[in-house]
Amino acid sequence: MFRPVGMVALALLIAGCSSGPPKPYGIGHPIPLGPYVATVEGSDFMAWENEGLLIVHFRLQCTTKPRDFERFANEYRKAFTLRDGDGKEYEGFMSPAPTRGMSPSGLLEDMKNPPKNFEEEMERMGVDLERWQAFFMAPAYSKGYKLHIENEMRQSGQAGRVVVDLYR
Repeated sequence: MFRPVGMVALALLIAGCSSGPPKPYGIGHPIPLGPYVATVEGSDFMAWENEGLLIVHFRLQCTTKPRDFERFANEYRKAFTLRDGDGKEYEGFMSPAPTRGMSPSGLLEDMKNPPKNFEEEMERMGVDLERWQAFFMAPAYSKGYKLHIENEMRQSGQAGRVVVDLYR
């Protein structure tokens, strides 16, 4: 049985762990996420029968030198979720956006000279590490999609959770 002092301590502990409601951001507005700044640029939705694929496009900047996009990929792997107007949540995955195809000569070069780090490997594969995509499978008939992001590397003055209305 909790005593009144114990209940107050428990309430303070719960309140300290809660980050409150997500902070709203709009498409095109910079979102600080630890040492990164993400800017949602828009989304595409493709549907077939009752299934849909929603792709969220965002620009990513790293404020540290040297840049560390591998850390972003690791830390924020499960931080992006999608919710529809009914509150149903959809998990997805994210990846850097491809800019060009991998040529056979590029593959041969990779075999001769392995990349030194994640950034070099991604660049050789033809991806732009400042342009990313988040992919979500969701029902084709749902509306009111919003992107939710947990700030896994929150710094002072940054929101713990953010939401971006995708206008879909």
